[in-house]
Amino acid sequence: RVPWIAPSHALGEGPIAYGKRHPFCSDAAGTRGRLHRFSLVPNSSTYPELTKAFTTIEYLPVEFSLDVSYPTKTTRTTQETALRYLRKQYQSNDSANAASPSSPAQQQEPPAICGVNTGVHDMAVPNITTSIYVHNVLNYWKLLLTTDDKRFQPACSHMIWVSTSATRNDERPAQKNYLIEEWNQALLDLFSPSTPAQTILTTSFLQEHITIVNVYDKSSQTPHVDNVHLDEDLYYKPFSDLFMNLTTQELVNSLKDE
Repeated sequence: RVPWIAPSHALGEGPIAYGKRHPFCSDAAGTRGRLHRFSLVPNSSTYPELTKAFTTIEYLPVEFSLDVSYPTKTTRTTQETALRYLRKQYQSNDSANAASPSSPAQQQEPPAICGVNTGVHDMAVPNITTSIYVHNVLNYWKLLLTTDDKRFQPACSHMIWVSTSATRNDERPAQKNYLIEEWNQALLDLFSPSTPAQTILTTSFLQEHITIVNVYDKSSQTPHVDNVHLDEDLYYKPFSDLFMNLTTQELVNSLKDE
């Protein structure tokens, strides 16, 4: 049986509620993984070969910047489990593919783009600070964008980091807009050459491998259905359409050039 070790809130770890009381579960009820495979171009008389091109979009639930909801026999954090899954799903063609540490395997391409965010759930971790949150996010980025194992490529060739959206600023919840703005800015500052260097990832690496989509202003102007969730038709659907267009257009263009 896989051991489950309770989260250390001193390290900023989640879960903190249902998932803490029920090992191997998330705090939020709606965080289930989803996978969709679809044609990039359903109909094209100009590029008929593109109608045979398919891509996959997959959602992996990771609630906290340092999350221990889903460990395995070889991983403790959900981030490490996600990395292991991405390697197996997208980079290892068979069990012998990664047999030799000294000889890189013949691998499939890694996911072209990873869209990532954590923040809303982190704010409810007892006594969490901005520095703990930033430290955990940096290690999360490093895990997905680098590799110290020669058998594998990085899990993500590029990352889109979606900033944390604004809340309705209800009185009781821990999620407050002043803190969201502070955390969003703290991450944004890491991309500035004037920011003191930190040892996890260099500024130039961040600038090359991560694109930040700042949704705070848009979300602060959009009606909410509760403190943290927004109107689906006015916010989530337009954002989903934008994300799909940005990610698939790059793939379509690369296929046209072949």
